[in-house]
Amino acid sequence: MGKVLKVREVGDPILEKECEEIEIRNINEDILEIIGDLKATLEFGTGLGIAAPQIGINKRIIVVGAKKEDIKYNDAEEIPITAMINPTWKNLSKDTDVQYEGCMSVPSIRGKVERYKNIELSYTFENKAGRFFANKCKLFVRGTNLLTFSKIKDLDPERLNAGITNYPAYMTVTGGLSVSF
Repeated sequence: MGKVLKVREVGDPILEKECEEIEIRNINEDILEIIGDLKATLEFGTGLGIAAPQIGINKRIIVVGAKKEDIKYNDAEEIPITAMINPTWKNLSKDTDVQYEGCMSVPSIRGKVERYKNIELSYTFENKAGRFFANKCKLFVRGTNLLTFSKIKDLDPERLNAGITNYPAYMTVTGGLSVSF
């Protein structure tokens, strides 16, 4: 079990640095301990995700997840606690959405944040079982309208504003796995 660590706040120099990539073949007990600390700190806090620099470690690791009771959107699903090593993303379209968000490193402040609606996310799994049979295992996930939390059936609230009601925008998630031996 990891330790709950102090979350670094805006102004801390580590939050402005480019993170060091982790050599996948060198994932050791130190890296797994960082992941444990990130998980414990996230579960103790109020966010949906936390990155290693937010606990003072300049590594490319993030942990995301939330229990159903901690999610502010009533009909949102629980997000399993997931560690991502060396995550990367790219936008797949220019469509964006604006939502109110917060950040554990900017406490007590929430604001509108514009995000791409259709992205591809790639990352390497943490290896809980010790040695793995592959040199590299990377998951990618593509999503469209990921922040669609609405019980409205067959209608898209975005299109209602434009007077169009016959083409709903559904949340779509696809994914794949890349394994190198």
